[in-house]
Amino acid sequence: MAESILVGVDASTPSRSAIRWSVSRALATGAALELLHVIVGETHDDAARLLHGELEFVRTLAPNLTVTTTLADGDAEDAFVRRSGRHSLLVVGTHKTGFIYGRAFGSRFLGLAARARCAVAFIPDQGGVVRRSVVAGVDSSPVGDAIIQFAATEAERGGNELTLVGNTRDATARAAQLVRELHPDLRFRTRVTELPLAEALVDASTQSALLVIGRPRTGSASTVADNHDVLVNMGCPVMVLCIA
Repeated sequence: MAESILVGVDASTPSRSAIRWSVSRALATGAALELLHVIVGETHDDAARLLHGELEFVRTLAPNLTVTTTLADGDAEDAFVRRSGRHSLLVVGTHKTGFIYGRAFGSRFLGLAARARCAVAFIPDQGGVVRRSVVAGVDSSPVGDAIIQFAATEAERGGNELTLVGNTRDATARAAQLVRELHPDLRFRTRVTELPLAEALVDASTQSALLVIGRPRTGSASTVADNHDVLVNMGCPVMVLCIA
């Protein structure tokens, strides 16, 4: 089943980065896009004009892409959480430190990583950096396995190398075996570190095309804290999977 991607837009530089990334992914996966703008401190007419402008921007990038637009009122984070249940991926643009800018996007939007009903991709300004690898954190759990499988699929689809980062040799070796079984032709490497996993992931992914982390739908406080540490220090696009 093709992805359906919800993109938060507000005409800011970070939101344009999110649009570019989402259009590229949609073209690669056959996904449709929905652009969502939340009205914050503006008239409905001004918001509608802004949203139309972002639609026209998408059309300059991909004239034949299927795109719909939606305006929402009320609390911005709540609006995105509600709408996320209709999609497989929510994409929002961020400053490279992980704090989200624009009229609708305050730093508390990091709560989307814990509340969204689908996967969330946080996209920093790309800055012309050539990014050619996918990084994933390793742990011996169903969530960890889902992260590894998703990251390996993403790496293979994009022709990238996969880097697996973990705190123990046993968990990293298990992850490597899983990758070999599912993607025998994929180039990958492993890294065992004594650093806190969030710190090690940020360090390993500075020049990467994607960093994959995750949370169970009933996420623990430690998982939320680790994800927050990654997001406020992110140096590349970060995908937070929502795993049942």
